[in-house]
Amino acid sequence: MAKLVLQRVRMFGPTQQAVLRQTRQPLSQPAVIRLPPLAETKASNLSGPSMKAAQAKKAVNLSHFGLPEPEQGDKQYTEKAMSWVRLPYAKAEPRCQQEGMVLASKQDLAQVAKATDQLPVRLPYWVKGAQGIDANTGSVVTRNKAAALNVLCKKG
Repeated sequence: MAKLVLQRVRMFGPTQQAVLRQTRQPLSQPAVIRLPPLAETKASNLSGPSMKAAQAKKAVNLSHFGLPEPEQGDKQYTEKAMSWVRLPYAKAEPRCQQEGMVLASKQDLAQVAKATDQLPVRLPYWVKGAQGIDANTGSVVTRNKAAALNVLCKKG
C-alpha cells in the first residue's frame, strides 16, 4: 500500500524525489542511533595513550541511546541522514519517558559525542537539569526552557 502511494506521490513535480521511510516504531522498540561498530583494528595497532582513548570510545554502548519519535507539530531537521527532533525542555523529558527512556545527562552527551561523529552539532542538546549543552565543547549555551533544542534519550 505504501509503495503504491509513493508511486502516485512521485508523479507530481515537487515530490518526484520523495522517499519511503518508517515513521513510527512500537514503544517497545524506541528509535536508536544506528551506528557501525567502532573499528577494533585501529585499537589493536595503537599503543600508549592512543590505545586508551580508543578503548574509552569502544566502552560507550551507543545502543543505550536513542531519539524520541517525532509527533505532529514538532520542529525537526535532517542532519547526517537522520531526522532530529527539537523540543522545548518541558516536552523533552516527557517525550523520552514516553519512549521508555530518560533524558540524557551532560556526561552521557559528552560520552556519545566522543564515541561517534553521527550527532549533529549545529544545535545544542537538552540534558537533565534544564541546560542546553553544546555537544562539542560541553559548555552550557542556554537555560531558556522555551528554546527548541535537540533531544537525546538514554535507556533507563
